[in-house]
Amino acid sequence: MGRNIKILVVAGEASGDRLAGRALIHAKEIAEAQDNTLDHYGIGGREGQAAGMKCLYSNDECYVVGY
Repeated sequence: MGRNIKILVVAGEASGDRLAGRALIHAKEIAEAQDNTLDHYGIGGREGQAAGMKCLYSNDECYVVGY
């Protein structure tokens, strides 16, 4: 039996959510190929949630842009 890997995601706006969603899909595929499980949670939007992320806060409620 493999490990349970946990990932915290912070995607405060739409483009970050798109990237996070894609990255989480690939991370899950890699984890499963190695007989591991993946739990991912954090701040994100629709694409992160579609990838299975447990959304603690929606980026619809709080947009963050950094420089």
